[in-house]
Amino acid sequence: MATATLPSVSTEFQPSTGVGCNNTANLPGAPVIADEDLPKKEKKDKKSKDKKSKDKKSKDKKAKDKKKKKDAGAEKETKPIRQAVGVIVIDPATHKVLMLSSRKNEGAYVLPRDDCKTEPVEEHPEKAALRLLNEKAGVAATFLSSRVGSYSESNKKGKVIAHHWMYEVHAPTLLETWPNADRQRVWVPYEDALKATEKKRMSHLALEKCSLAKSA
Repeated sequence: MATATLPSVSTEFQPSTGVGCNNTANLPGAPVIADEDLPKKEKKDKKSKDKKSKDKKSKDKKAKDKKKKKDAGAEKETKPIRQAVGVIVIDPATHKVLMLSSRKNEGAYVLPRDDCKTEPVEEHPEKAALRLLNEKAGVAATFLSSRVGSYSESNKKGKVIAHHWMYEVHAPTLLETWPNADRQRVWVPYEDALKATEKKRMSHLALEKCSLAKSA
């Protein structure tokens, strides 16, 4: 029986050139280099660039926040100063003061008060006082007897936020109907008016300087 001779096979591993995981010559894209593979100088430069980038972003954010606060402050500063008026209505015969029932505190009474209108044009304090008498207190008056005084109101920072103009009217004519007729009108002695306005600083100051104060 004839015996076939097989070709000899080498058992030694021969790596093929250009093939394998370590060869990136034919792979697409740029090779990715890990930080640990970078030289120390390049690592330091990279960290420095990252820190500068973060610092710049932080500065930009702070600058934007500062600008927002500045704009908000400027907007508040441009807010117009409130102009308010009040009238002490006096009955010369009885030396009593006309007061209105408070809308905020039941059982309390206040002097007729209102703000000057700002539209369509700014309302003069004296005109505002005459309008106030008609609309709020139901009092017909063509002129004001006197101006008791003007007072400034400031906030906690000392910034003036309002001017209060206080007037006096004698011998008024009371109307039977008026826009705010739902509010009760009462005549009170001067001393009671002072007591009723103890927590209403501007009204109290005006009462202390009105014509009734001299005769009290």
